[in-house]
Amino acid sequence: MKNIKILLLVIVLTLLSAITYSKEEQNQKFERDFGIENYIENGKIIDYLNLKTIDFQGEKYTLYYSATQNIGEYKSIIQEYVPIGQTVYNFDQMITIQIYYTTSDEQNAQGYATLKAEDLNARSKGVPYSKATATYNKEKDESIVEFILSAGFNENSQDKIIEWSVVKYKDFKNSNNQKYIMMTQFSKRHYGEKDAQKFASSTNILEKKYMIDFNEMVLPEIKFLSKDEWTGANFRKYIAE
Repeated sequence: MKNIKILLLVIVLTLLSAITYSKEEQNQKFERDFGIENYIENGKIIDYLNLKTIDFQGEKYTLYYSATQNIGEYKSIIQEYVPIGQTVYNFDQMITIQIYYTTSDEQNAQGYATLKAEDLNARSKGVPYSKATATYNKEKDESIVEFILSAGFNENSQDKIIEWSVVKYKDFKNSNNQKYIMMTQFSKRHYGEKDAQKFASSTNILEKKYMIDFNEMVLPEIKFLSKDEWTGANFRKYIAE
């Protein structure tokens, strides 16, 4: 649980401070802070999840970034998808898939969601246009976090960003009864001070436009890995094959 809290803290601080760095510096800092190994072979990003594209509301989102994370016992894999012509550093819309490997029965999707919402709210106090809520869908047995977060509005920065996101957390077990938590996130961004208030006040419109389709979105089957295949050279070799 301590590792989860540390990770969530790093996520929030990274989001809030990202605009003070160039795009290249953001990428380097992100990977350094998260203990990330980002594998690219022959100029192509490795598709760890056998999921190169995601179709959402008639638009194709293409894999742009993938990496593994290894912080103590905390291990995960992350893949980010954006429409053609966009990047993960300058996007209008993005879908993120993250798989967490967990060794404890105390770690579950509902706990992750609650901690994420609490940490976002705690770390974004005094930050304009920022709040988070967590809910549990008993029927689907999944937890939802909806949040809006801004950066640059309390600073002398020309780069002002507001991001609205909805995140789903769900527990899984593979055929070997090993436990995982799957996170699926849809994000929508607004850049600049112009119409910032309008965007921040339009969460109900964003919910109507994206939430239902997002909650009903079904992803292709993802192959879950054994513990030995999860990180490091063995994991990379397994994916490359």
